[in-house]
Amino acid sequence: MKELSNFFRYTKPITWVILVLALILIIHHSYSQRGNMESHQQDLPVVGLTIGDSFEQVRSQSSYHFKVKSLLESDLIVVKQPFIFKYINKKHHFSLPPGLFLGISINREHVTYVHVFPHLRYINLEEMLTLLRTLQQLFKQSGWQVSHIYHSLEEVRAQFTDTKEDILGFQEWQNSQGDEIYIELEKGWEADEILPKLSGRNEDYFTVRVVINNTKIFRQYRGLD
Repeated sequence: MKELSNFFRYTKPITWVILVLALILIIHHSYSQRGNMESHQQDLPVVGLTIGDSFEQVRSQSSYHFKVKSLLESDLIVVKQPFIFKYINKKHHFSLPPGLFLGISINREHVTYVHVFPHLRYINLEEMLTLLRTLQQLFKQSGWQVSHIYHSLEEVRAQFTDTKEDILGFQEWQNSQGDEIYIELEKGWEADEILPKLSGRNEDYFTVRVVINNTKIFRQYRGLD
């Protein structure tokens, strides 16, 4: 947990603003198209990477077409169309459920961390709990180990229904190579707010954010060591 706190301390607040604003706009727009997206998941482009990969490696491992022509020393690449995210690690590889938003942080032309939202629209509480069970099984089967539990599934339900929390940490995972996964949950809209009303669903809306990083690699390419 201490390493994760240090990791986020070095990220720029403006990055979070860009990610959140883009996510709201993208997933809001997706409601008018979600049926079509969900029926053609097998045709979605793949973004494949491992923390520490060069951007050229990411291009070669992905079927998604990156339009980036040049990179700044510190850059953020945003994928804002439906995709499949694959973590290409020889020992601990996995593929997440189809997602609609992905942020890739690049430093010195190498991937230092990623933010993946592995769902195609806002999801309700039951859908979120089902997704969390899927992620738990997926990471376990891929050889990752739970390193910290913030809340159990039962506690997540209680926190979002009884205590009206907006943001919760769920779990942290790690592998033998120092890669870390952090899962964060956020209530984006309450049932009586504008987006649920417009979409005809009288329920709270949530997002699940999967953050993947490696503290050593992050510090290396940020020039912190």
